[in-house]
Amino acid sequence: MQRSGPRRMQWLDIAKGFGIIIVMIIHSIMPVVNAISTHLSSFVIPLFFFMAGITYNNEKHRGRLTRFAKTRGKRFLIPYFIIYIFVLLVLVPASIFVELPITANELFFWFIYGAGPPYMALHIWFLPVLFFGLLLFAVGDRIANGNEFALFGIFVLLMPLAAYFLWIMFQPVLIPWHLSSIMLASIFVYVGNTFRYKRGLTPLTKDNTILDILAVVILSAITLLVSQLNGYVDMAMDNYGVSPFLYLITGITGSILILVLSHLMTKSSHASRFMLAYGSQSQEIYESHPAGFPLTAGLFILLGFSIADLANLHLVLWPARFIAAMLVGYYFVKYGVNRSRVLSFIFRGVAKTEAGRKTSKLPGSEKPTELPYSKHSES
Repeated sequence: MQRSGPRRMQWLDIAKGFGIIIVMIIHSIMPVVNAISTHLSSFVIPLFFFMAGITYNNEKHRGRLTRFAKTRGKRFLIPYFIIYIFVLLVLVPASIFVELPITANELFFWFIYGAGPPYMALHIWFLPVLFFGLLLFAVGDRIANGNEFALFGIFVLLMPLAAYFLWIMFQPVLIPWHLSSIMLASIFVYVGNTFRYKRGLTPLTKDNTILDILAVVILSAITLLVSQLNGYVDMAMDNYGVSPFLYLITGITGSILILVLSHLMTKSSHASRFMLAYGSQSQEIYESHPAGFPLTAGLFILLGFSIADLANLHLVLWPARFIAAMLVGYYFVKYGVNRSRVLSFIFRGVAKTEAGRKTSKLPGSEKPTELPYSKHSES
């Protein structure tokens, strides 16, 4: 049986909505580590790798890896390099007037190194890890050429051990270009793709309320228990908790949990519409949401708080930062990225406005209409 399946469904974009909202919660709490961030960090990044595997069309891409690499390179690497270079260019003049925790030269070193800076990594580290993790899986799938045992050997037996030994070998030094994280990402992609192979793109629920609730309870319990055993995870710092193997467990169980909840949420039109608004443009919101954090700080300073006050109240004020990140991310994409070819190129790697992207998917005789599902074509 070949790994293929029908088009992606609405529940996948709802899951991406869950994912990006959880990411914003974690980023709002950082650098503080607490029970909330420890639990959520145990599965949220793997969720995106998992979904990349579900939507990966093996038959379509197996014989066209070069084309696949080019299209995904545009989507993920163009925003990565543009945003990183922009930060570098801003730091140079800023360092003249303000004492910064890192110089432009130091940041440039980490840019070439492909990881870091230590404890100050830019959030866009995720983009090349997703790209190379997906590409690594695609290469493995090409080598296996439909042989399930070969694919199992590569991503269940070989890849976890390779990632573990690389992680051990470099500790406590950051690994260049997050190579161990890329290996772990390819494993999550494989697991997601295996679900596609077995089920297509059908939801992971049983359409039985009792069984679905039981699945949610069991998956929640496993993810919560193992996440507390493993501790806080930060892939940007090559920190997988106590063990990368425990991280693989929470990443898989947590991803399945969110996917089950996402399909259950399709029964609520209001909740699903809200999640779709974020999930259908999750990459662009991910790239832009941190702009809400300095705006929040500026607002509180205008209200009379000092910088020292903000530092002392950091954990208490995380809900305000979270709300700001949600608003800035969503409305910047809606009124900026979706309407500007320049911003679309920066944040999507493609210079198309939202109207142009919709029109290009329709026959010439049809008029653009609002699309209810994901705005990206099937992977």
